[in-house]
Amino acid sequence: METTPEKANVQQMAAGLHEKACEILRLSALISELGLAHTFVDMSGHVRRFTARALPADTQYNSGNGYSYLNKVDVSLEFEDLYPDNPPKIYHRRLAKLSEYADWLKQVLAEGKVLKTEEHAA
Repeated sequence: METTPEKANVQQMAAGLHEKACEILRLSALISELGLAHTFVDMSGHVRRFTARALPADTQYNSGNGYSYLNKVDVSLEFEDLYPDNPPKIYHRRLAKLSEYADWLKQVLAEGKVLKTEEHAA
């Protein structure tokens, strides 16, 4: 069975998003290891969804309060979901969101400063 050019293109775009997701995982792990912030990365393969978020390094869990995210990204890795007619547009929009988050993580690492709650309170 041959893969159509359109299907191959969708597979390449999906691979691009997965590559960026792996970069976010690597950067997030490093930030947590260095204690600069608490980072979380989730990939739900069955629904093709990727979520990453960062909280201040001094976040108190079980405090009964909601959490204040420093930054968050949540994207679908699916192309044939709601808009099957324009995968390239979807790809570029989602890649931009992932890239923006990855750039923020790189900035956190470059600054090397522990991100604390009081510095980011609204």
